[in-house]
Amino acid sequence: MTEVPNPLSEREQEILNLVATGATNQQIAHELCISINTVKVHLRNVFSKLEVESRTEATMWAVQQGLVVVSNHRQEAADHLQPDEDTDIPVESPAPLPKLPLPLWKRIFFITSAAALFTLALLPPLLHSSSWKATSTPNVFTDQDISKEDNSLAPTSRWSSRARMLSPRARLAAAAFDGWVYTIGGDTGDGVSSEVEAYDPHSNTWQLGRPKPTAVSNIGAVTVGNLIYVPGGILSNGQVTDALEAYAPTGDEWITLSSLPRPVCAYAIATMEGKVYLFGGWDGESYLDAVHIYDTATDTWSAGTPMPTPRAFAGAAALRDRIYVIGGYDEKQEFAVCQEYNPHWEGGNRSPWRERRSMSLPRGGLAVATVGDSVFAIGGGWQNYLAYNERYDPRSDTWFSFESPIIGQWRNLGLTAIDVSLYAIGGWSGEYLNTNEEYQALYRIILPMRHP
Repeated sequence: MTEVPNPLSEREQEILNLVATGATNQQIAHELCISINTVKVHLRNVFSKLEVESRTEATMWAVQQGLVVVSNHRQEAADHLQPDEDTDIPVESPAPLPKLPLPLWKRIFFITSAAALFTLALLPPLLHSSSWKATSTPNVFTDQDISKEDNSLAPTSRWSSRARMLSPRARLAAAAFDGWVYTIGGDTGDGVSSEVEAYDPHSNTWQLGRPKPTAVSNIGAVTVGNLIYVPGGILSNGQVTDALEAYAPTGDEWITLSSLPRPVCAYAIATMEGKVYLFGGWDGESYLDAVHIYDTATDTWSAGTPMPTPRAFAGAAALRDRIYVIGGYDEKQEFAVCQEYNPHWEGGNRSPWRERRSMSLPRGGLAVATVGDSVFAIGGGWQNYLAYNERYDPRSDTWFSFESPIIGQWRNLGLTAIDVSLYAIGGWSGEYLNTNEEYQALYRIILPMRHP
């Protein structure tokens, strides 16, 4: 069988090596000087990356790939590994493992079994969980009339549940203004919404704003100056609109601005230097590679250099002088691509687009935002089982996994950043959600000052 590249990080490989010895979660935590919860999070990531369900299958995969040598393991350890072991039995310290070689016949049987299980692990993500399956949606632009699926809340360290949004919604827009989070429009079980809800993180409370004049779903929003801009979207009659409406939180008012050059929905949206950038999307007939640029100072639209990959349901966010357009979906596949866009190179001799390292997993319907020097990609899961989110460091062109409060699928949610926190709100995970999950992306340390 042809070897596949090792998808595990160095830490995940360390943990898998200890799992292969038969070590418990507590023993692994003791050995690596980390918490048991951190071990569990890493194991969940390992299972997802290897497309396996248990410690036994993960060990067999590692043996088949030559990443673990079975001859020096505890005798018959693989025969006694417990699926998804999660014991909390206290131990003083891990005892040294006796180095008794496995009999030759057992090694042959073990390797043969590993090869068979590894082949099974390459089957579709249905094997990840008997209670989860990817949804085949008759209309990818609405989740109405889809049967409820099981979604699991995973215990995490940096996530905390906050006051829930007043109405469950997906395919909504979210933006921050003056320390508040605003959620606008979206899809509900009763149809397309025009609702505006405002969340105050300090009081952990929600309140209603003036409804959007045009109810739409499959939208995004960005804040520029004193306005939150919401372009396009799908109307309640299923048609795609070219309307651009902006909300003024200080006066709780809506204004209508210049229409888009074409109707578009399910785009990725970002802002930089007073301009609004729309990437891709769907115009009612086809998936787009178009880039639409709106100048908030002149209320005019212009065209940018098309994206390398046409798609909708991608995410975008600006960091320094670049915009990163990530993931997406086009009814045929989810995308893992990460493409960097430099607005300052528009109209020049060089392309403003550059391919960067792709995510570890394809994600359609994800949400993207930046905190500090990192780009955070949260959710997705149209065709794939997702057990973690991903963070991108543009300086090293590297992706890192981090825990998720909702696993399986979590798509078309709202996401925005305030200070060092991300707020992931609503979305779809077998049902319309009104969840409001805060992720502390950075820790701020305050040092006392000595006065002379």
